[in-house]
Amino acid sequence: MKRILLVDDSQYTLATLSDMLSKADFLVKTCTSVEEAVKEFAPNKFDLVITDIVMKNLDQDGTKLAQHVKLKQANCPVLAITSGLEFDKDTYIKYVNKFVDETLIKGFTKEVFLATINRLVA
Repeated sequence: MKRILLVDDSQYTLATLSDMLSKADFLVKTCTSVEEAVKEFAPNKFDLVITDIVMKNLDQDGTKLAQHVKLKQANCPVLAITSGLEFDKDTYIKYVNKFVDETLIKGFTKEVFLATINRLVA
């Protein structure tokens, strides 16, 4: 069973995505902040990290978590999920993709979400 670290400051998003992932036979650990996720992450503990990018504490956005993960375990894929499109969409995605393996804009379908995850953990 693949292990996923899921990070988002929205309890609703955590509950919804965690339930979806559990039903698809993934083991899920949830965190509500980058600080909590950094403490939880250890090399070879997770097969995938899924993180929101724009969170309430702007000093601790998901790109910082992605950098930490890649420093500790370069081959661990990181999937960004975000709705924070305050910038031009293409520019924003290019910026985020410097730190993560793939980015999904919130509002994605269950099918797209699970297909992306399955591709990243294959």
